[in-house]
Amino acid sequence: MNIVLSGYYGFGNMGDEIILERMLQQLQGRAHAITVLSQSPRATAAQYRVRAVSRWNFAGLLHALWRCEALISGGGGLIQDLSGALTPAYYLSHLALAHCLGKRTFIWGQGFGLLTRSWNRKLARKTLSRVGLIIARDQAGLDWCRAIGLPEEKLFLGADLAWLLPCQEKTTGRDWALCLRADWLPRQAPSWIFKLAEAAQAHGRKLRLVALGNRGDREYLEQLKRKTKLVNCDFAYAQPVGADPRVRPDPRVRPEINGPALFQGAELVISMRYHGLILGALAGAAVTGFGPDAKLTQLLSELEQQPFDPLHWRESLDVLCEALPDLQQRAARNRETLIQRAQAGTKKFMEILVTPVRHP
Repeated sequence: MNIVLSGYYGFGNMGDEIILERMLQQLQGRAHAITVLSQSPRATAAQYRVRAVSRWNFAGLLHALWRCEALISGGGGLIQDLSGALTPAYYLSHLALAHCLGKRTFIWGQGFGLLTRSWNRKLARKTLSRVGLIIARDQAGLDWCRAIGLPEEKLFLGADLAWLLPCQEKTTGRDWALCLRADWLPRQAPSWIFKLAEAAQAHGRKLRLVALGNRGDREYLEQLKRKTKLVNCDFAYAQPVGADPRVRPDPRVRPEINGPALFQGAELVISMRYHGLILGALAGAAVTGFGPDAKLTQLLSELEQQPFDPLHWRESLDVLCEALPDLQQRAARNRETLIQRAQAGTKKFMEILVTPVRHP
């Protein structure tokens, strides 16, 4: 079977690269021919040993869809306009074009909403109604699909595909990890970051700052690293697609690594990124987070974890430290549920994918 994968791939965003890697692991074992739409097609092709075309090359996209039998719109939060007014239209256009060419379409492990613009909601309703199967990554996404009138028989509750990563063996580390998102922070680093580093030292802990994303996260951490006030800290960078792993910018920087190992040895993870919460939970840590995206709050609720308030960081930290053993147990218990949901969603998807289409 010839398949095209559409998603936020090739941008160096660790969460989306994990999703792509998990998808390919499931698909490649069944001898599928796969083409990935990527921002960095050469790097994606070299990293994963697949065919890749530029996501901005319309002729290449059209040719890939013409040759394929199915289009899979990958995981992540693609159908939302928080990151840009045209974001959902871009990904929905791939589905619409595939429909015009008579191809099967699927959505696998995706979140949905918010769509704040009425024309985006109308476009989503019209396009998604023709998708063969939608595996939602959370209950909120499933409810959103129901609310816009999508057929119940096409909907299934799964989970983010990053939950299919192997769990890390729990270690006795005592780090606190802070995963920042640069585009949600002011250019001048807020004082609570420095206060958090001081609090970690006072508790006999070391603060580990982690960059997972592509929106200036690494550069933001580099700026923080140059600040003389930030002491007793480590820095960990997710390895971007196509990067040379031999490059080490600084002795204080941990080797560039992928997945839950970024958070290995952490007892507490504070993350502004969705996949920072997942990777922290897989590493055995208690997790907390904050940010304007509702998906963070939804995941914290599913894991039964406390939110973090940077404006009242000391009070939030005190609550977290007091409840830390209980929070770690809750995270471990609920991550098993999410792992099982991800496995069930994958099983359902593969069953439908290989089922022959019956034409009337």
